[in-house]
Amino acid sequence: MAAAAPPEPPKASKESMLAAVKENRLDDVKIFLDVEKNKDFCNVVDGVYGATSLKDEKGLEPLMIAAIEGHEKMCELLIRKRANLTCADQRGDTPLHRAVVLGFANVVEVLISKNAPLDSRSKTGSTALHYSTLRGNRGLSELLLMKGANPNVFDEPFGNTPLHFAAMEGHVGIGLILLNSRASMDSVNSFGDTPLHDAAGYGQANFCKMLLKRGANVLALSATRKTPLMCATSRSYPTFAAKRPPVSPFSPTALPATLHRAPSKTSSPASSPRSPKESPRTPRSPKSWANT
Repeated sequence: MAAAAPPEPPKASKESMLAAVKENRLDDVKIFLDVEKNKDFCNVVDGVYGATSLKDEKGLEPLMIAAIEGHEKMCELLIRKRANLTCADQRGDTPLHRAVVLGFANVVEVLISKNAPLDSRSKTGSTALHYSTLRGNRGLSELLLMKGANPNVFDEPFGNTPLHFAAMEGHVGIGLILLNSRASMDSVNSFGDTPLHDAAGYGQANFCKMLLKRGANVLALSATRKTPLMCATSRSYPTFAAKRPPVSPFSPTALPATLHRAPSKTSSPASSPRSPKESPRTPRSPKSWANT
């Protein structure tokens, strides 16, 4: 009885390449990117494989797809074939941004080890560190900072740093890591708010305590002449007001006594909201598009 013929190798095409990347079929992708077998498909120019820059219907390149799916070995293979580390999706996010949002630490480590730019900015000016901070991922935040990510980059259009995001979300551990990595505690966003303003305004009492222990300026004024205490009381968060550090009545910068009053029991956040023109709105979380 004649032996069965060996299966034919998969035919290289845009569709088969993108599907193999998504499904993590390493052997197939290796065949597709074999210059001797698929010279025309590989389309190598100056060492760069054109096949690694193909795009699917969403405009995503193979490396982006591999990062979104969490396929670190596929990422390594594509990068060896000179895939573009700064390829971006429609939001301007790079593979590093997306891997951070999805929490794929192994992919993040691969991308960083292959010199993916740590401070690449999305169309909203956000870096991977902004995203890891917003998501509350302490491990990835620490990794990015250890590898040299800038902790003082401002996003757009609100001008928030990663420390502002940590303050809004109340991520105390990440806040400490940022401060230990020389994040500026006195940086102001487009509204003139410091991280302490944001922590107070969003009711993050523990974050306020941490900043105050580190010496944050409790008398700092926002662009609308509001102190952190005023942000807390206007949003009916009495915790910060009750635990405010003492201000000497003899200090020329002492706050008026009326500003120390906790909100009345009948007040509510809905009855005295902070105007969007007076303070930054909560940044949209990547959770809504993490799996797109």
